[in-house]
Amino acid sequence: MLRDPSRPDAILARAGSSYAEIDPAVRGAGEVFSGGVERVRSAWARITSSKEELLDLLALEQGRTRVDVAREWSALERLVSVWINEGWFREGTLQGWEPRGCAVVLLSSSWPLFHSVKFMLAAWIGGNPVILKPSEQASLTVHRMVERVREGGADVDRVQCLLGDREIGRRLACHESVETVVFIGTFENGMRVRQDTLSRPAKEILLHLGNKNVTVFGRDPGDEAFTDLVDDAFSGAGQDCKSVSLLFLPETEAGPMVERIHGLARAFPVGDPRDGAWMGPMQDPARLDRYLKFIGISEREGASVIMRGKPLPGAGKSWCAAPTLALYGGVTPEDLKRSVALQTEILSPLLSLIPYRDSAHLVALLGVLNHAHTCNLRGEGLPDPGRVPFSRVLKNQSILGADSAVSVHYRKRNGNHALMGLEAPGQFMRKVLK
Repeated sequence: MLRDPSRPDAILARAGSSYAEIDPAVRGAGEVFSGGVERVRSAWARITSSKEELLDLLALEQGRTRVDVAREWSALERLVSVWINEGWFREGTLQGWEPRGCAVVLLSSSWPLFHSVKFMLAAWIGGNPVILKPSEQASLTVHRMVERVREGGADVDRVQCLLGDREIGRRLACHESVETVVFIGTFENGMRVRQDTLSRPAKEILLHLGNKNVTVFGRDPGDEAFTDLVDDAFSGAGQDCKSVSLLFLPETEAGPMVERIHGLARAFPVGDPRDGAWMGPMQDPARLDRYLKFIGISEREGASVIMRGKPLPGAGKSWCAAPTLALYGGVTPEDLKRSVALQTEILSPLLSLIPYRDSAHLVALLGVLNHAHTCNLRGEGLPDPGRVPFSRVLKNQSILGADSAVSVHYRKRNGNHALMGLEAPGQFMRKVLK
């Protein structure tokens, strides 16, 4: 049962697939096919013609603002444009490659439209049929997108969508006729997928795991850095895989910086985006409970909670809570390495603020983080990006607005050899051996 996160009394859908539907879905996906590039163009045209409908549904089922879901669409549009205009669609690009076979994509509740369309089209470029398994918290938009793609008739047997619980996803991943499994979600759940599929070593397992993205302020980061930080940390209630969870700031300037961030965080309205709120609800009550639990963990680990997230009045009628700012002091690399709050992906509007003494102290702190996907450097006096041990290092820009077409190789707990960006379609193919 899927409820409206902003108004939980409203039931959006009652939907689920039975285990008996798994075999027919795999058979229905069919065999590998030719002409993948032409199918991608046709499917993308049908998806773009339904843009407004899909964005309206996405905002509704996730309790997000229209601006927030439009950003997800922009990232998707940019990526598909790069595939079409800069690679994979050029004549001869696919020579010497062959499709791997049926692919299963196990989706998270973060950026569901972006990830479902992206991996469906990436698989299709190489001629692979796809089965999408959306998250229980974000299934309607994916299901509707698949319906629109299948309306053309030609691609009915090339994409399937199964709704349901984690066991549906597990059985799909383990199916003997599935050649590629893509998982997007937490580190812990990704490790379960890897464990479940160990008995079939020929499967290609692509893990896109949890993030805990970082912004670093140096001297004079500029006004835009503060507004971008609040957007990156609290837009979508901090539940995007691209959201910022940690801010490192110079110890000598921490006071005025924290005061300014606090003022910005108190200024925006929280509630139902349909009523004009800038930050919407948590996606389900379990995530709200987890958020509140980690505020307490942060305090027990020595943080001073200078802004505490509390459920809004009318609890039970919404899963909304105010944002949290947790300020740490005197953190050593050993402290950070042992911290539960600072090392765990929480997916909530909890921003941890960590002062650093100098460049060497900063690099040492960054080096012990479990998650090392994206680090954003803002201002002067910061270390060279080559010394920052992250998969992607940005300079003076919003993380949520970063280019989705840039290829990224994961580090640490963020994934295995899975690729994002321009090179992603190649993972659904293999070289032809002569």
